[in-house]
Amino acid sequence: MARKRSLMERWLDERNGNLGGLTPREAARKVFWRQALSGEIRQLQKIEDTIVHPSARMDLGFLLDMLGIERAPSAERHS
Repeated sequence: MARKRSLMERWLDERNGNLGGLTPREAARKVFWRQALSGEIRQLQKIEDTIVHPSARMDLGFLLDMLGIERAPSAERHS
């Protein structure tokens, strides 16, 4: 899990075409891109939730926390 978390933390600093070429950290600071960024993280969580073995799944809400984005109530079920 530590490796997976490390990869996700690196993702925060990678340019993303779905975010207009911004990194997730940059997008989090721009109101216009915050919704798209939240959608990206929700999509990543949906993929993560398809992992068969529950102990191998990761709650990606920590990304929202690191970016200073409030978690949606439905996202809290992963905590």
